[in-house]
Amino acid sequence: MGGLIATTQQFPLEPNNAFIAMITRFAVVFVIAAEVVVLLLLAASVGSDPEESAIILTFFFPTFAVLFVWGIRRSRRGVTEIHPDRLLIRTPAVTQEYPWRHVRRVEVISIRDAVVMNRILYRALGIDTSQRLVRLRLTRSLRQGLFRDRLGTDVVGIPAPGMKQVALFLKDPDAFVAAASPYLHAAGSYEAS
Repeated sequence: MGGLIATTQQFPLEPNNAFIAMITRFAVVFVIAAEVVVLLLLAASVGSDPEESAIILTFFFPTFAVLFVWGIRRSRRGVTEIHPDRLLIRTPAVTQEYPWRHVRRVEVISIRDAVVMNRILYRALGIDTSQRLVRLRLTRSLRQGLFRDRLGTDVVGIPAPGMKQVALFLKDPDAFVAAASPYLHAAGSYEAS
């Protein structure tokens, strides 16, 4: 790969992005709705102690929501590394790996340009849909690693049929696309915008 930078280039992920806001708000709505439903079911049931059950549920659902949001936040903090032969995304929760030969396109889009259902959900939760992100379009489906917290197209693990896109919320999406374009071109799969 003559002419390409042989060192690793790093681009930090944006930790406070629209996806995190969506998950956090959705978790709050879910917890409130679940508690209301369960409390109504307990009030309607005969022979149970509703006060004891209400106390347990008051702690269970919020704890579950906090742990869920914490896990999502862990997976969204980290760095994206451009290597001559692959793209790595490292977070405390998972490492993602995509060889350049499996990356069909790298593009900067806004949430408005994303999947319709995501766009509707973001709008319903009152989240700004103008935030920009990088979308990787892949030639192969993602796979979840069996033994380690790994995700990618060359990982030994469970395939996710149809999952051929990855969204990256980066602090500087334009610089990332500019840096990634020569590697895509060198791998013979150049489609960057």
